[in-house]
Amino acid sequence: MPKQAGLVMPLFSLRSEEGWGVGEVLDLVGFSQWAAQAGFSAVMLLPFHEVWPGETSPYGAVTAFALDPIFASLNACEDFIALGGEAVVLNQEQKAQLAQCRDASNVQWESIRSLKTHALRAAFAHFKKTASGSARSEVFESFKAQEASWLDDYALYHAIASDLGPGWAHWPEGLRNRHAKSMDEARQRLADGVEYRQYVEWVLTLQWIDARSEAAKVGVEFGGDLPFVVSRDAADVWANQQFFQLDLRLGAPPDEFSEDGQDWGLPVYNWKDLADQDFKWLKVRALRSNSLCSLWRIDHVVGLFRSYYKTADGSATGFIPPDEPSQLVQGRAALNALRAAGHVLAEDLGVIPPFVRATLSSMEIPGFRVLRWERDGFVHRDPASWPETSVATTGTHDTDTQAEWWETLPEHERQAICQLPGLQAFASERRYLPEVRDALLTLVYAAPSQLTLVPFQDAVGLSGRVNLPGSVSPDNWTYRMPMTLVHLLADTATSQRLANLSRQTGRHR
Repeated sequence: MPKQAGLVMPLFSLRSEEGWGVGEVLDLVGFSQWAAQAGFSAVMLLPFHEVWPGETSPYGAVTAFALDPIFASLNACEDFIALGGEAVVLNQEQKAQLAQCRDASNVQWESIRSLKTHALRAAFAHFKKTASGSARSEVFESFKAQEASWLDDYALYHAIASDLGPGWAHWPEGLRNRHAKSMDEARQRLADGVEYRQYVEWVLTLQWIDARSEAAKVGVEFGGDLPFVVSRDAADVWANQQFFQLDLRLGAPPDEFSEDGQDWGLPVYNWKDLADQDFKWLKVRALRSNSLCSLWRIDHVVGLFRSYYKTADGSATGFIPPDEPSQLVQGRAALNALRAAGHVLAEDLGVIPPFVRATLSSMEIPGFRVLRWERDGFVHRDPASWPETSVATTGTHDTDTQAEWWETLPEHERQAICQLPGLQAFASERRYLPEVRDALLTLVYAAPSQLTLVPFQDAVGLSGRVNLPGSVSPDNWTYRMPMTLVHLLADTATSQRLANLSRQTGRHR
């Protein structure tokens, strides 16, 4: 397999002149064009599935299937344009709010979500009024039929949640347990709300197909992120309750950083029932994923092998399955089911049992090698020694950027990493000079790893982290690139520098 370089960027972080203060699906076209000019052949995104209002982490998704409506490119939505666009649909107060969102340094999630919900509902009303019997209506009906395996339940769930609140465990018994009579009554009573959600996903999916097609023309593929599980109040959990053990809470076992372990509050899979149905739900999820991206990072891959749980009252903990042989069988089966999503990568960072990485290697699924973390004691491993079946990278969305890391390194750690090839000259340099930036990038580019993934900030030499784990802050999950796509595309010096680096290390697309 030829060596490849990809650029890591959350979709929400993209900034365009016409965007509404958050990255939008069609912004991926311009970003992919810049990525191609800079020698990248993949754009790797964080999860882009829908989250509840008030949630900013893309890992708290309420669906493993639906795109988040906040990413809709409204100024390319046919029905919104027909209404006169933002000049007509938004009132003066909303226009002022939109201007603030566009100018903000960080993503203003709640304001943008409110504005886009208003605009999308107006667009849907126009579609309902004008599209009956048209070719567009036929395309919409075809989409609903094609995606019915997940779309029907997702749309109904949202319609009920709008009526009763999102906590499905507190719904009336008939809806909570999906009795046929209650479900039929809800579909009839909430038909407009159901169709609205189907319409929004149709618009988003068509825009995604267009963006992916345009990116492919310049040799760029999209990469996605498969969160291990979804929230307890997800549409998927309500629709597939047999596949989740709702009396248990997912977490992480005790380690040097957490004496009591971690309680994430997420549901635990019912692995037995999943296996009894040949992991059908995972396969359906993978097929939907493959329609959106060709490259996928499986988040928390160790969770496919074993789930650490706590009971609701905290009285008991353990792993499911309980022993290594059964964990190996389950992990392999789950990975094979998810491989239908295309080319998969495994996020194998943190405390990972040796048998997990051994299994990934035997299945030729690349795990991650993070430059700053690859070491034996205080001796950093030369990236030249990293395995070919791996992903070389400078950092993740949970680390500080390379610039911030370098400038805050304790002296003994700087001396240790500067023993690596090409870094010796910078042992006494605390500043993140362009020469330091390129020397670090060269190390990961030159690794034999099949794929090098570079966070956007590290590629261009910027600060601004995406997330600080274990903290709640307005800065978490709100990063926006400081320049618009127009200005980024005009910066040919940066794209040429990166393209030259990819050529020199054999990673040019």
